[in-house]
Amino acid sequence: MLRGVKRIKLSTLDYGAATYFIISRAEAASNLGRFDGVRYGHRAKDTHGIANMYQKTRYEGFGAEVRKRIMVGNYVLSAGHAGQFTKMPVVWCDSNAPRSETGFCKRS
Repeated sequence: MLRGVKRIKLSTLDYGAATYFIISRAEAASNLGRFDGVRYGHRAKDTHGIANMYQKTRYEGFGAEVRKRIMVGNYVLSAGHAGQFTKMPVVWCDSNAPRSETGFCKRS
């Protein structure tokens, strides 16, 4: 038996992975936004117009997972959806637990 070891409960630890997911996606979108092919990063060739240049540059320059992270990050950072993540309690649950309309587990 260990002496001096005290068990504690970290109730906020339940939110760690969900918080990391949201923050890391927002950070990826924010940090990778500068690699647009205009000043930094890869620039696609044979483009027609600025919108096509951005689209082709990011498609060629970033892999599928990075593009997904950027899309989710921009969604999280958009002003219209900010409250959805900061005001809604998120908890971990098993696969049979009831879920809200956003897909997160409902708090009991």
